[in-house]
Amino acid sequence: MNYFTGAGQQFMLKKLLKAKGLFLLALIIVPFVTIGLYCLSPARVEAMIYGYNHQALNSLRLLLKNEEACHELCFLKRIEERNKLVVNLKNNNTKLLEKMRLILLDSKEDLIFKRELLLVLKQANLKPEYLQDYLNNNKMDLALRGEISLFNDSLDNKKFFSTIAQELSSLKLSEIEQLERLNLLMKSNDDKWFTLYFFLLEQASNLSVKIKALSALSNIINKNLYFTENYQERLILLVDTETTNKYLRKNIIFLLADLIPLNSGKILNYFVNSQNNAKLDVFSRYFITDFLIREYKNNYVFPQISEAEWNEYRVQEGDLKNH
Repeated sequence: MNYFTGAGQQFMLKKLLKAKGLFLLALIIVPFVTIGLYCLSPARVEAMIYGYNHQALNSLRLLLKNEEACHELCFLKRIEERNKLVVNLKNNNTKLLEKMRLILLDSKEDLIFKRELLLVLKQANLKPEYLQDYLNNNKMDLALRGEISLFNDSLDNKKFFSTIAQELSSLKLSEIEQLERLNLLMKSNDDKWFTLYFFLLEQASNLSVKIKALSALSNIINKNLYFTENYQERLILLVDTETTNKYLRKNIIFLLADLIPLNSGKILNYFVNSQNNAKLDVFSRYFITDFLIREYKNNYVFPQISEAEWNEYRVQEGDLKNH
């Protein structure tokens, strides 16, 4: 009887010691498990898969989203996050490169963020093959393709810009679509689109498109090569055309003035004869007279314009610019 009692007590003691051991083990393991679960949040799992600096993608995205009007500290933070990605890419992080490809392809991702990633690729001196594919893919976002078209000189952007030019020349696009494509062509800084710009200035139905086309013409680098006497005469005709918008006419006059140093006596004679041309609006005559007085020091007389007329003109001009 005592034997069985001793054996039972020994058995119970072992069970108690085992239970205490499990309890102590649990006290040790549970905190580590808790910390581990915290560490395995989606962001941290992603970081484990792609590498720690991949978190810079999310940081950069948040910076762009939360601080669109970026000031000095924000700007420096963006540079820091971009540099992390650049270092990561230079260390041949192919998974990060693939992640960036998917972001560029995702139509739901913000264009500003995509621009930043293109900048990262450029800083890392990388030109993934998919950039050329995206550039040639008409189904891809046009604004992104425009950014890619200027990525570096090794990309072939001729087809992209030629397609845009053809679309513009059809005059079938909406006002917004025409302006978007005009902006892209202007970024190419290529004088060869001169005739298209002039065509839009004369033929486009939307005033904002005409103004943008005139701005493009004003930025032509080799003006002496493109603005032949024929084109000078066509600009003068636009100034004399009664239906030409006053604000557009003003800017055509400014362009004509820029062309006078190209030995254009035709334009100078036109300016001199236009001062007293009653068919020309008083504001245009004022701008022409102001140019002649400033550049040639002649005693020309400004046409009379009241303060009320000037105020009305400025308001209309401001409304047009904000359109």
